[in-house]
Amino acid sequence: MAMASTMRMGAEGIKVLISGRLGGAEMARNETYKEGRIPLHTLRADIDYAISEANTKVGVIGVKVWICNGEIYGKRDLAPNIGAKNVKAKSGGSSTRKFPEKKKIIGKN
Repeated sequence: MAMASTMRMGAEGIKVLISGRLGGAEMARNETYKEGRIPLHTLRADIDYAISEANTKVGVIGVKVWICNGEIYGKRDLAPNIGAKNVKAKSGGSSTRKFPEKKKIIGKN
């Protein structure tokens, strides 16, 4: 029900991973529920990630959730240093100073 309401709110995809002693079983196991698409290898994908633990009588159950909200195109916040000007180099520091070439004296040893 929570996955369906997340998809109705505009998410492109959701993935839920639950692990631990599910149902009080002696052996721990993992269960994964997926709906929609979750491109984890795409850098421009806007993915929210959350992790939480639930303490039960028989042990700890871990819950991980990935929610894909779409893809980001042309967002400059991901690389804020691109296109930034170096203020020290433009203000007349020693790195921009040009020295005259040395004259060679021919005939002296």
